Amino acid sequence: MLDDAGDGNVHRSVEIPAAPAAWAITVEPAEGAAVTTGDVLFIAEA
Repeated sequence: MLDDAGDGNVHRSVEIPAAPAAWAITVEPAEGAAVTTGDVLFIAEA
């Protein structure tokens, strides 16, 4: 999970509890979402 600082840059990452097999970047609502709701902007295998 990335934390947008509001200026177009990412200023910190949030630790996750496991090592993913793959990951993606999406834009989600500020209140969060239980499942991906936005378009996938980037996807990569770990």
